[in-house]
Amino acid sequence: MSDYYYEDERVLEWLELVEPQGRAASRIPDTANITSVASLFRSTNISGDDAQSIEFEEFIPGFEELYRAVKKVHRQVPQDLEGFLRSHLNPFGPNILPQFTKDVEFRIFADLAPDVEDLTNEIKLCKRKRVTEDEWSDRLVFPMLRLAQKRLRTDLEVEIATVKSIGISPPALLPVSAGIPASQKRVDYSLCFQLDNIRRLRRVFTNLAGDSLNQCQHPRLWNHVLLSHVKVKGLAAEGPGDAQLGVWTAAGVKRIQEMQKWNPYLRDKSIATQPLWLWKGDNLTLYASLMSEPGEPEELLIYELAEWHLEEPAQLVTAIICLSRVMEWSLTKYLPWFKKLIQYDN
Repeated sequence: MSDYYYEDERVLEWLELVEPQGRAASRIPDTANITSVASLFRSTNISGDDAQSIEFEEFIPGFEELYRAVKKVHRQVPQDLEGFLRSHLNPFGPNILPQFTKDVEFRIFADLAPDVEDLTNEIKLCKRKRVTEDEWSDRLVFPMLRLAQKRLRTDLEVEIATVKSIGISPPALLPVSAGIPASQKRVDYSLCFQLDNIRRLRRVFTNLAGDSLNQCQHPRLWNHVLLSHVKVKGLAAEGPGDAQLGVWTAAGVKRIQEMQKWNPYLRDKSIATQPLWLWKGDNLTLYASLMSEPGEPEELLIYELAEWHLEEPAQLVTAIICLSRVMEWSLTKYLPWFKKLIQYDN
């Protein structure tokens, strides 16, 4: 049995880009069919505008565009929110304000003040009452996803699907507890897009095991492209939650590899990066999954891109903006890549 590893490296921090620092990988036990995450990008410096861009573009579709989309918006908010954010500075602690911009592309977020006010109050309530993960999800996570979803600059729509306790294929990727394999894995939401050409999809399904485009066995998602996964953890929950995102992503990689084998005309066997979101209470982290170059030892890396502390209104605003921009990246970069994979437009 091969191993699956998770490696935590930070590329992007609040208000500054830093060179990632290599850390020891921590093992997620009892998974199959994915080899170890070794040193992929462990010491690569991508903090500069031109740093190693060719290296990333060369064999990870979409990663450079995702990185640049996050970098562009992670510290900027519309000028209209300056008064609101300054009025919410903490008089007793250090305050870090974002860059206020008059750029027209940020105007769509200029009306966020009432929503941020409400969400900040919800965060305080959740922390005071030590609420469950489901309450964190209902009070904070889903409202943030909706705010981002409603501000997309495209006619295409990202769906927010609840995907709790559903099976994963291949089931060998699921953990084993006390010698008994688990039957299901929980990921709280998937951001997805529905494909409507059933005839084209059936052509793919006849050559794949299972009537689904995705790693999950769910009747509502069989014809959806899963663009991004969301995991929600409470502040007191055991474990960081990133391991569960890792298992979910590994299952998706295996499904994509099945589709690559089915498509005889596909020359590039590289797998596009996929964004992953983890809320732990009011702390939000954005990851990207990276697969090694085809022909090299098979390695999967879950790479940390950005982190926000959402109790600070300025960071809450930038997180919503980044959510929306990453959704747009999924529709403009990941979705076309996936359609080409299954010859959807042929």
